[in-house]
Amino acid sequence: MEKDIPSYIIPPAPKSVRGYLSFLDVSSDYLLFFNANTLILLPHIEEKPILTVTHLSDVAAARFSPDGRLVASIENKGALIISEICPNKVIIYKQYDNVFPNAKAIDWTTDNKRLCIVG
Repeated sequence: MEKDIPSYIIPPAPKSVRGYLSFLDVSSDYLLFFNANTLILLPHIEEKPILTVTHLSDVAAARFSPDGRLVASIENKGALIISEICPNKVIIYKQYDNVFPNAKAIDWTTDNKRLCIVG
């Protein structure tokens, strides 16, 4: 008799680099972290799929909007991607190139309209 093997993928742990913080963010539905050039949204509920957003270079910072509907992520070369979380997928809402190279942190205002990027 064979046991049922779960058919889900467990993403890797966040990449750690000396001198940089490992970053995690949490919304009501997902845990957000990044590894190299991939932004990973790990669901709290098993029925939801694992969602990813891929950048061209390593992700430097990412953050959920206060309402948890949008995700902003920026890479080391300065490309900013704002993604919308749908029930089973992530849609890239806006993408800006060369916004702020070498960014270290990103955060939203409470009205979900503006971002603060620090480096």
